[in-house]
Amino acid sequence: MEKNTFDLEQLKEQIALLNKKLERENIVNEKLLKNAMSAKIRKVNNLAWTDLYLSIVAILMFFVIYASGNCSGWFFLFTVLILAVSVTLSFITNKVKSDDLMSQDLIDVKKKVIEMKQQKRKTLLYYGIPAMIVWIPWAVYELSYKYDPEFFMWHAISLLIGALIGGLIGYHMYSKMQRRASEVLNQIEELEKE
Repeated sequence: MEKNTFDLEQLKEQIALLNKKLERENIVNEKLLKNAMSAKIRKVNNLAWTDLYLSIVAILMFFVIYASGNCSGWFFLFTVLILAVSVTLSFITNKVKSDDLMSQDLIDVKKKVIEMKQQKRKTLLYYGIPAMIVWIPWAVYELSYKYDPEFFMWHAISLLIGALIGGLIGYHMYSKMQRRASEVLNQIEELEKE
């Protein structure tokens, strides 16, 4: 009887030790996943900074065009306004910070990431596309037809190609942000299943 009690005690100690090891392993796995998610969120936020830098370059470029007399003041102001609103919306919609993943509850982070994805989509559909529908024809008029009607076709074609390339770059950045946010959501769901 005494031997059975001793074996039972040893078994309890081994189970307790195993539970502690498993708990440590879960904590380590969770930390590793949180670090990976944090890196992805940092990359999403870095794309917002890239948007800011590209917008500053575009504003400087349009200022040179305006200063040389090749576009109206209204067009220049509208262009600056569109870029400023775009950058502002980019920073406003980036609700998740990489530190949030390490300190906040994953359910709260998940809600923020879902909200961020939805706001990015709405921004594209209700702001980005309509703004470009107004801006592109105005740019063709201002930069091609108004100041150089003889070369209108060549200027218009080059402007439209530039707008297409810029649109593709912007959509690529948007897709990258959405894909990374989806990856973070998938990782959060994996953690929730455990």
